[in-house]
Amino acid sequence: MTWVFCVPIQPKGMARHKHTTIAGHTHAYKDPLDVKWQDMIAFAAARVMPDYALDGPVRVDVMMLLPRPKKLLNRSKRTGELLGGAREGLMWAPTLPDSDNVLKNVYDGLKAIWRDDRQVCRGEPVKCYCEANRKPRVIVKVQLLPDEVPEVLQKFAASVNITEL
Repeated sequence: MTWVFCVPIQPKGMARHKHTTIAGHTHAYKDPLDVKWQDMIAFAAARVMPDYALDGPVRVDVMMLLPRPKKLLNRSKRTGELLGGAREGLMWAPTLPDSDNVLKNVYDGLKAIWRDDRQVCRGEPVKCYCEANRKPRVIVKVQLLPDEVPEVLQKFAASVNITEL
């Protein structure tokens, strides 16, 4: 089974937990913006995902489409073409937020669809600037994996020599 959904929000990396002291005791809490962001992920997932928790290994692919910086939106006044080597379509985004921090936020937003995010055994994060005429968004694809590890991965693991440290 495979489920795909798109959330029209700007990708956001998970912030560090905040701490406060109340009556001499330290308490940790999540950033309220992270909680809102995760709620939006959960709402979008609930529209397409089953109403039971997934069991077993899962693959999660996440496409993070960031807003373009203004310098990648500048157009020629004469021709209307993008300047500076920018293209109309997707462009790699080697910038903040870090992919792994966005993934943490997505996984926490999906906590209702699986028993634990430890079930994620495979997946591909992709981080790009969105198309010149589109808005930022996050696209998530969740897939149940078969019990057997694919042959191509088994061959790859067997082909790599162990390096002694």
